[in-house]
Amino acid sequence: VIKTIILLISLTIYYGCDDLRNAEDKDGVHYHDNDMAILEEIAELNDLDIDNPKDLGLWTILEPGINRVWKLDLDGLGLDTLPESFGNLSRLTKISAGYNNLSTFPESIGELSKLRSIYASNGDLSSFPETIINAHALKVVYLKNNSFTSIPPLPQSVEEIELSQNQIDSIGSSISMIKQLRRLIILNNEISYISPKIKKLNNLEVLIIRSNNLIEIPEEIGSCLNLWSLQIDRNYITSLPSSINNLKNLQVLSIEDNDLTDLYFSFDSLPRLRFLEMGGNRLFCNNGSIDTTLIPEILLSDSIERVEGVFDQNCD
Repeated sequence: VIKTIILLISLTIYYGCDDLRNAEDKDGVHYHDNDMAILEEIAELNDLDIDNPKDLGLWTILEPGINRVWKLDLDGLGLDTLPESFGNLSRLTKISAGYNNLSTFPESIGELSKLRSIYASNGDLSSFPETIINAHALKVVYLKNNSFTSIPPLPQSVEEIELSQNQIDSIGSSISMIKQLRRLIILNNEISYISPKIKKLNNLEVLIIRSNNLIEIPEEIGSCLNLWSLQIDRNYITSLPSSINNLKNLQVLSIEDNDLTDLYFSFDSLPRLRFLEMGGNRLFCNNGSIDTTLIPEILLSDSIERVEGVFDQNCD
């Protein structure tokens, strides 16, 4: 009996009355001590007014009888910082941290070996630590409407990047390091340059760079043979490279609202093209109006499923 009493007193001292330190909650669910402590630290650092820091994470049984955090659910909490201990959430696979005041993530993010996705749009993020390249399981990064001025360093495992509504001015040569990249979406930025190194992205399928400051597309785009959607409308592009003829898998091509006066590729070379937007350019113009003899016959036939803007050109 005495031993039992001593044991109960010891447990009370260790866990206390705070649910955060309990090994078992009122429903008999066991939580991992280390994970619980990290959530408590996040709450304390940011002075969060919440009933139980446990609710900052989604839990699942990843070890016999013990729940571990697999997702951080931090949207809209007004967070200013995350602790370095954050990297010790060893079973974490998803971070949802939009609508906060974070400017970056801790260096320890590179220790999250199981992290697969980061959703952190509508905040103040402007950089990632270089250590993130060690997060080799990372696949999806959504960072819309933040303060990035360049594409952040990312591991080569990343397949999808969404960086719309930032202040990025170029797609530099470092993009070639993200070898598994399939989808790159960067709308409403300030991009005026795409590095020729884009040719290294052999897995690229979707490239959307709408509403930027592009004047040209590099010839090397023709090396992205898996590309099926190319959307570069609302820029200042004056010509498109003939290498587009190489994109035999291209299904969607949106080039409207640019400064195109001629096309240096053949639509006949794009056998899978199904959707084409091309209005708001200066194509097929002659003496201030559209000259129908300049329009490729394929654009007037049913060969392409949907064609928009052929006659909507700025010939004035």
